[in-house]
Amino acid sequence: MRIEVEDGLREINGERSTEFIAHVRKDGDDWRLHSLPDHLRKVAGRAAESASLIGAADWARLAGIWHDLGKYSSAFQARIRRQSGYDPEAHVEGGLRPDHSTAGAIHAIDQLGAAGRVLAYLVSGRNLKVL
Repeated sequence: MRIEVEDGLREINGERSTEFIAHVRKDGDDWRLHSLPDHLRKVAGRAAESASLIGAADWARLAGIWHDLGKYSSAFQARIRRQSGYDPEAHVEGGLRPDHSTAGAIHAIDQLGAAGRVLAYLVSGRNLKVL
């Protein structure tokens, strides 16, 4: 089995990654992983670029970085590994689907107070749409 990590990250041969995963998919016999830190940086960059047209690049960059903070939770990491088949032994406590959007919304309010509520609204949605 070969594991490739997308978007310029290192290739891993023969062993499971202990990195935080944003997305994983099976491609034939190979696994394609997208690391969470790389995903957050790329989304933040795209969001900032789009929002620069209206002078809101800094706000969009924060929303992009914070939109999937909940994916760092052990429950989410176990779920993505188990449900994808990447690690069928991964265990998720309880029957509820881990919420990965709320963590970023809470973080926005904690960091920015009342102004953070605007970002909280953006990041609490499943998919970030800046414009």
